[in-house]
Amino acid sequence: RGQGVYIGTRHLLDYGHRRIGYAGGNPDSILNMRRESGYKEALKEFGIPIDEELMFSTSFDIHGGFMAGEYFAGLKEKPTAIACANDMIALGIIQHFNRVGISVPDDISIVGMDNVEFTEYFKPAITTVSNDSSEFATKAMQLLLSRMSGEYAGPPREAVCERKLLIRQTVKRLNAV
Repeated sequence: RGQGVYIGTRHLLDYGHRRIGYAGGNPDSILNMRRESGYKEALKEFGIPIDEELMFSTSFDIHGGFMAGEYFAGLKEKPTAIACANDMIALGIIQHFNRVGISVPDDISIVGMDNVEFTEYFKPAITTVSNDSSEFATKAMQLLLSRMSGEYAGPPREAVCERKLLIRQTVKRLNAV
């Protein structure tokens, strides 16, 4: 499952959100499928049924986020929060919401994924989940080198990196849970 999006969705649930959207990237990509599964798993843990109307996936860039923003802004019953498959999607959604007068986080809360460097300096600063690709690359290289040197000859192993929730300014608490 997509551990990062799961953590972000859980954060929204912990802050009292129950009508949570998912803004994903390329719908056919394995990465999007994993991140979407993290979103769905968090909702299931809270007994919230999956609502396909609250899911929109197009591409992993700002333009995809802008399109997701248009989609969610056009819903008759809008979500109170959106879990995004990455920070670029979150930026695009916020850009569209700013154009149409939807305030983040006052009207709709947003959680990103990947902790892209400038999200910390964006206004509002984006709540996100870290995904340290350099740490992942280092661990993967260590596994590869240990196999190449003959130090390890067993079954394939996985490089797992700790995800961290970075609470900033894009999530509003709805109630004490």
